[in-house]
Amino acid sequence: MVRAPSGSSSVEISSMKTFCRYAQVTSRLIWTLWLIALAQPGSAPGAADQTFDVLQIGTRTYTNVTVTTKAKTYVFLLHSSGMANIKVAELPPDVREKLGYVDAEKAKAATNSPSV
Repeated sequence: MVRAPSGSSSVEISSMKTFCRYAQVTSRLIWTLWLIALAQPGSAPGAADQTFDVLQIGTRTYTNVTVTTKAKTYVFLLHSSGMANIKVAELPPDVREKLGYVDAEKAKAATNSPSV
């Protein structure tokens, strides 16, 4: 049995034990949340990254490009000079298609086509 140092009250020791217990629980919770986040489809590092040797967007040319994030309105690129957020609307049609974005005109034409 551990004795409290002289001058320490049992309340101080009790609050220290409570603090240590909360620290343990918090640490376990954080690890659990990290594991859940990594287990989500597409969120694991390198899961759905697409690469391009050269990518021309407007007047900029990017080399050694890795597309790490594909959101509804933008893509996030890592390239040889750094990183960039690019609006989907600024991407060339062929790149949009390679990344899995559907053109609004094609989607509209597909839904408005007459049924046979």
